[in-house]
Amino acid sequence: MASNRDMNRRGIPHCERPVRIWTNPIDLELDELPDAVRFTAVHSVKEVYLWKYSLACHTDISTCLHFRDTYDSPNFLKGAAIRQHDDRFIMFQSHYLESFKRNRLTRQERSILSSLLAQDWSWLNQCVEVTSWLEAFRKRVRV
Repeated sequence: MASNRDMNRRGIPHCERPVRIWTNPIDLELDELPDAVRFTAVHSVKEVYLWKYSLACHTDISTCLHFRDTYDSPNFLKGAAIRQHDDRFIMFQSHYLESFKRNRLTRQERSILSSLLAQDWSWLNQCVEVTSWLEAFRKRVRV
């Protein structure tokens, strides 16, 4: 997969201007990120893609990057994060995960959530701290 140096800006269909996407940002690159970002983490290749929260939805980015992130794929974690005072990014929401209603989970939905939450997403914590949010979510939905 291309590094963020190769894919610094991508045009996204239905957008007026290109959206900057950071791929696996490190140290100094983290300083370039806006304070609120959306992200898609791809477990199979251990890559995370981040972009300014207000510029594009996950579906737009998935289309642009040709992800095959079907509804039931345990390989993609989609969320949003906000910069803290110490410059760390902390996950604060996932519209995808929050779309599952804990009191109305079907057997299939429970299986989808179990598979996704069974993945070890700790590698992502070096860029975006996701573990606490995922643990709290897991307890809320009892998966």
